[in-house]
Amino acid sequence: LYHRSLALRQGIKDQEGVAENLYDLGLIHNDLGRTDAALQSYDDALAHLARYVGGGSSLAVEIEVSRGRLFRLRGQTDTARTSFRKALAMAEEVHGPQRPATLTIRRLLVSILVDHEQYREAQKQIAPLYALTVQSLGPTHRETGLA
Repeated sequence: LYHRSLALRQGIKDQEGVAENLYDLGLIHNDLGRTDAALQSYDDALAHLARYVGGGSSLAVEIEVSRGRLFRLRGQTDTARTSFRKALAMAEEVHGPQRPATLTIRRLLVSILVDHEQYREAQKQIAPLYALTVQSLGPTHRETGLA
């Protein structure tokens, strides 16, 4: 089914769709515990986007976040931080600095500080993020922790 979908998208020259298929393949690899194959598919998807669509898109942000999460799970927190920073830069351009998707990435960057036991710095950064999240989503949304 994956190959059929990919062939259809290639046939109609849906380049963003091809990149999405490559990303979906990475998600499947990740679910199966094949993290190296997942990263390769994510990289292929990002390269395809950069070549045919341009790098700054919602899909590119999503892929870069997935790369960061995978690196973090593998204990490669410095590489995860780099991916999250790339995703944040794209998200701020694509979505704006105070959109929920952008705020989520900023929280992921704070999680790296916690991984490195930099609790004071994490606390300094999380308070304004929480305030922006409440402002953006409301006080009873699930992402504010009060739902």
